[in-house]
Amino acid sequence: MAFHESLRSLLQVALIFFPICNSIDTITPNKSLRDGETLISAGEKFVLGFFSPGKSSTNRYVGIWYNKIPDQSIVWTANRENPVKNSSGVLIIKGGNLVLFDGGHSNNSNTLWSTNVSTTATYSSAILTDSGNLELTDDHQRVLWESFDYPTNTWLPQMKLGLDRRTGLNRILTSWKSVDDPAPGEFSLGLDPVGVPQYFLRKGSLSIWRVGPWNGLRLSGAPRMNEITATDLPVSYVANDDEIYLMYTGKNTTSITTRTVLDDSGVFQRPIWSDDNQRWISIAIGNKDRCDQYANCGAYGSCYPNRLDECECLEGFEPKTPSEWNLGDWSGGCVRRRSLDCDGKGDGFLRLANVKVPDTSRSRVEPGLNLEACKGECLKNCNCTAYASADISEGDRGCLIWHGDLVDLKVLSDGGQGIYTRVAASELDGSAIKYSRGLQGKKKLLVTLLTIISGFLLFILCGYNWWRKAKGCEMIERHDNVLNDNEIEENGKGSELLLFNVSVIAAATNNFSESNLLGKGGFGPVYKVVGIDSSTIGSAYATMSVNH
Repeated sequence: MAFHESLRSLLQVALIFFPICNSIDTITPNKSLRDGETLISAGEKFVLGFFSPGKSSTNRYVGIWYNKIPDQSIVWTANRENPVKNSSGVLIIKGGNLVLFDGGHSNNSNTLWSTNVSTTATYSSAILTDSGNLELTDDHQRVLWESFDYPTNTWLPQMKLGLDRRTGLNRILTSWKSVDDPAPGEFSLGLDPVGVPQYFLRKGSLSIWRVGPWNGLRLSGAPRMNEITATDLPVSYVANDDEIYLMYTGKNTTSITTRTVLDDSGVFQRPIWSDDNQRWISIAIGNKDRCDQYANCGAYGSCYPNRLDECECLEGFEPKTPSEWNLGDWSGGCVRRRSLDCDGKGDGFLRLANVKVPDTSRSRVEPGLNLEACKGECLKNCNCTAYASADISEGDRGCLIWHGDLVDLKVLSDGGQGIYTRVAASELDGSAIKYSRGLQGKKKLLVTLLTIISGFLLFILCGYNWWRKAKGCEMIERHDNVLNDNEIEENGKGSELLLFNVSVIAAATNNFSESNLLGKGGFGPVYKVVGIDSSTIGSAYATMSVNH
């Protein structure tokens, strides 16, 4: 036994003073990494070295990228906020830590970055693995620090994205500031453990996209999460007393080249490398339409991404401020049409299918309840506003309950789940208007029809008035042209009848006024005429019969 212990100690001393020179994936106390040198993982999957980002930057950073892919896609950066200004950078093991200096071992060197762990190890080394993880281990091969615990803008297979409850470490993605600057940008994506844990994309402290909680198959707000590689590279979710995290797992984590990236514009996407096309093929996971904007439709509003007016109130609700709602400002959300019956006897639930479930910050899970029991549990509390299945991977299992307003609910074309929203019993009555969106649709249709009908009637009225005016002018012209004065004089010769021009008769009867009407006979109305020469007819107030 003593011999074996002595041999082990001798081997450790030999490793310290006589490192294995052929090793290309490890940094040791006697083997540093200078600018221009690289480490390559054992399977030649990843490279660790110095790089300058973009096309214009001359700053130097320590990073990890793919080895055999022409496009230098950086997956991790050490000194994001403290670049080396020239090519003097060197990465060494010092005091059991990985340390980056900007001037080698000279006394004037500045420390730009360090793993900064407390250790009493007599020997430590850093190795780059084929998963892209840089691990700092002690002489007993215990991991002291790993780059997977401090991701930058990229989530790799086998990397945990989530919270270590034992240490409080929350592994989140942060975007680059720009394509030329890997410093932390304004976008971040990570786990929010408040209520039922869910993932958020934020711009600063502002939530801009809620990816949602895990529903047994995927994150509720990312229906395309498992697309293409669902079988070969599935996503697993772990939630226990020690940790909550997501991770790409499976036997093909090294054969499929894929990553998930939060870019500097806040887009969350998953590129997959195509050997045939020699390029990355990206799949947008989320935050690609207005319905992905957090709380776009306000409280109790549901968002339909394929509709022109994407926001509608849930059944049993109506716009809080109709004037704003009708103008397309839906942020004020909706309110109940009828109050709940809080004794639990007069309320019911309406189901909405295929949804990204609302914000679960004020929710809880009852894993032992089925949906029917979940309904009863919700009715016990007046603050309970909805319930759904907590796990849809094998039917409906568990109970997810909401308390307070329902916010950020999106209706999906596929990949969603059902939710049951609480409403007053009168909303369930067949005589009640159950669908607020149906009511809104009918109002819009009615306004449209009334506008069309009014326009049509106005067109008919204008046409009719034009016709009457044209016809009136034609009749007057016709009357004026029937007989001129010469014709009257000539035709009247030898006749016992007196003939008059129409304009003369109109003037004599005050334009056929009702006050001159004496009566009606078989030949039409009889008018009293005034002003015609009495020598012509024998009396200035003689009467005559005309057809009018």
